[in-house]
Amino acid sequence: MEGLTSNLRIRLYFYLRIPSQLEEIPTLPVDIQFCSNTTEPCQTALYCAAANSHSITVSRLLRENGLLVNCPDIMSGWTPLAVAVLHGHSDVIQCFLSDGRADINTVDKHTRTPLFHAVQHDRSRIVEILLTDTRTNVTHRDSKGCTPLLDAARRGFYSSMNILLRHPDIEVNVYDSFSLSPLWYAVGFRSVDTAQQLLNRGATAHMMNGSHSSPLQRAISLQHMAMIRLLLEHPGVR
Repeated sequence: MEGLTSNLRIRLYFYLRIPSQLEEIPTLPVDIQFCSNTTEPCQTALYCAAANSHSITVSRLLRENGLLVNCPDIMSGWTPLAVAVLHGHSDVIQCFLSDGRADINTVDKHTRTPLFHAVQHDRSRIVEILLTDTRTNVTHRDSKGCTPLLDAARRGFYSSMNILLRHPDIEVNVYDSFSLSPLWYAVGFRSVDTAQQLLNRGATAHMMNGSHSSPLQRAISLQHMAMIRLLLEHPGVR
């Protein structure tokens, strides 16, 4: 953040990290909006405010012309929007979405978008908020080849998964590096309701994974009668 004295940087750093502080910044030097450092850990004022749920400060900063809304933290690759999602700060997220300049599909160093961050903590309300923005990519794959739906399925986070399944662009027949599908994981976690939703969206119930185990075979191995009945009622199951 060129142009700032070390003392001002320190004051700003602590100001944005103390929840009891007032939200408003009476006078805001233009310099603290920016971070031109590309080699060392560096966080902008907007990033700090977003991380600590200072929604009024975020709104104040977003009124500045030329603000670098998508300037990431060098170490993590998280943008101000991404870090707000990570911490579950819904008011701050709404500020960014209303402003419209934040890249909702920006990726971190693991190629994970803000939607992934919401899913990995099972923040279903945040997932809902992000999906209200038509720009949100629900089929993006991270560095492990997972989509948000697959990631939710692998973790057993079915509140987030069920919200994702309502999205018109969701792809249900996707597979991770182990050739396992969301339906296979739903069977493994014994979630009949989620399995039903996946089947309703066109999930392939008879698909074999890399170990030659279909969702039905998985249900049989678990002796889960309700799941077995559900899958047997599905056309083409073997």
